[in-house]
Amino acid sequence: MPKLKLNLGSVSKPKLQAVEDAFLKYFPEIALQGFPVSSGVSYQPMGLNEILQGAKVRAHEAFKARKCDYSIGLEAGWLDVPGTNTGYMDIAFCVIFDGKKSTFGGSPLFELPHKVVQKVVHEKKELGLVFPELWPHLPHSNDPNHKEAIRFLSKDVVKRSALLEMAVLMALLPIVSKDDFYDF
Repeated sequence: MPKLKLNLGSVSKPKLQAVEDAFLKYFPEIALQGFPVSSGVSYQPMGLNEILQGAKVRAHEAFKARKCDYSIGLEAGWLDVPGTNTGYMDIAFCVIFDGKKSTFGGSPLFELPHKVVQKVVHEKKELGLVFPELWPHLPHSNDPNHKEAIRFLSKDVVKRSALLEMAVLMALLPIVSKDDFYDF
């Protein structure tokens, strides 16, 4: 079987790792390349529509970058979730595009501390800048793609790539089980 050619609409190391880990669970050989594409949404996407739109744009832009079997878009953001402590939960969406059809998946959700939500939602600060501001004594990466809030909050138990991998795996379901999905 020839290598499956994959384009990712990002050059983020956690996103590349997530796609590689997920696809290798189902396909023996892949050729993955990341491309620096714009998501077309705000730096901190808010709401289902904006997050999903960012993932779709990334997948479609990556598909144009070079000939491939599938392109992947991953976008994280916050959902308004009434009844939670802060009213918001973080999630990532994945879109896998084959040039005609798309499949969709999402990651587990998690809540961020009140002080983080306050700064991002009410003070309009970027999430990547909030953690160094609130916890200046901790080592922080200068890489804007290195947003490891989940790693920090989980005390290094959950890595961002693992969280994103779940979104990719969920988007792979209609591809790897296509006989069980209608009209795909």
